[in-house]
Amino acid sequence: MRLLLVPTLMEIEHLRPHLDSSWKINPVGFGLVESAINTARWIDELRPEQIFHAGIAGSFDLVNHPVGSATAIGRLYCDGIGIGSGADFRSALEMGWQTEKSQSVTVDVNQPTVMVSVAAASADAADAARRLQRFPSAVGEDMESFSVARTSLILGIPITVVRGFSNPVGNRDNSQWKIAEALAAAADLLKKIIA
Repeated sequence: MRLLLVPTLMEIEHLRPHLDSSWKINPVGFGLVESAINTARWIDELRPEQIFHAGIAGSFDLVNHPVGSATAIGRLYCDGIGIGSGADFRSALEMGWQTEKSQSVTVDVNQPTVMVSVAAASADAADAARRLQRFPSAVGEDMESFSVARTSLILGIPITVVRGFSNPVGNRDNSQWKIAEALAAAADLLKKIIA
């Protein structure tokens, strides 16, 4: 069974027409907490040997990862664990807490692409720039991948993460987003990975 965990029902509706019936597609919910809880629930209920995770993301790198494209992720970071907000934010690592395991996870050592998962998406270009200063190697921003991957690996299940880029990070006008194109690209990439 190919278990594909996807954040929202809307994303599932866009992915399903591009994937055959061999894929078991389940929602994990929106955001860091709900996606971690539901990942653990699906693992306990379904006992998969492999998990795939896909959904939309914002792109920091519109040259190499344009809107409407997709990529597999090798390393994930979690942003927001620390103190303060905006320009005053300091991560737990910056404060001297040895919490690297709770803030980063590697899912594929052969894949150099980095994603940062967040509790609150970048509000605008300035917010996106601050986040990119903290994670200069990140190609994108999402709200679930870190939690899904961390939960899967803690429970001993290998995971592949694919994200389709629907918008530039910080662009909150979702009328300009290319959700259908991003998820079609993510589905195509998933099929290539298992081929």
